[in-house]
Amino acid sequence: MHLQKALPDDASELAKYNRDLIQDEGHRNPMSLRELTERMQSFFLDEWEAVFLVNEDQKVGYALYKFGTDAFDARIQTVYLRQFFIAHPFRRQGLGRQAFETLKKAVFQDARIHVEVLTSNERGVAFWKAVGFKPYSLHLHT
Repeated sequence: MHLQKALPDDASELAKYNRDLIQDEGHRNPMSLRELTERMQSFFLDEWEAVFLVNEDQKVGYALYKFGTDAFDARIQTVYLRQFFIAHPFRRQGLGRQAFETLKKAVFQDARIHVEVLTSNERGVAFWKAVGFKPYSLHLHT
């Protein structure tokens, strides 16, 4: 598994993955593919970074993240992993775990990693727990 840096010109390809992620997780985001592409382009303008997750020279997914510092201790580097996705044909092969470990070692290193998962996305919750995450808070709404 290796990472391939995504560039602003890749926004439409990333948006297609993002659309599939939105559908998989049951998110209520109604954006069209065009809107998702525009949003992805705006992420690049706002210091977000993206990588394609590549296995044996084939793109299997992507990750979108942004570095920052801890709100209570500026000495602690954080990374918000906003989107992480493995495409359907490549699931259930251990590639998600492998891709996340590659990201941790090659990019995130010692940063505190933050992810958000919809509580209704049981597979997503199970995945993040399986790679070592523990619940910290629960965001509620009406």
